[in-house]
Amino acid sequence: MRVPANPSQLDPRFSAECPDCGKTAAWTGGLEQEDGRTYLDMACPHCGNGYLCYRAEWQALFAAFPPPRHSPFAS
Repeated sequence: MRVPANPSQLDPRFSAECPDCGKTAAWTGGLEQEDGRTYLDMACPHCGNGYLCYRAEWQALFAAFPPPRHSPFAS
């Protein structure tokens, strides 16, 4: 059984629909780089699903304002 993420440990400025339950998941502060793309480590506070998420609009934002190496929301 997965344990839902603590909402206070998630950054709601970057949120997406959870692919498992359909509710809103948010960024944990973790980042993954692959093929020149930045993927955000997401967690769902409803069902506990964790997954990587990519959005083109986030790439444009990160190009202009690189994300911090360590987010205050990273666990």
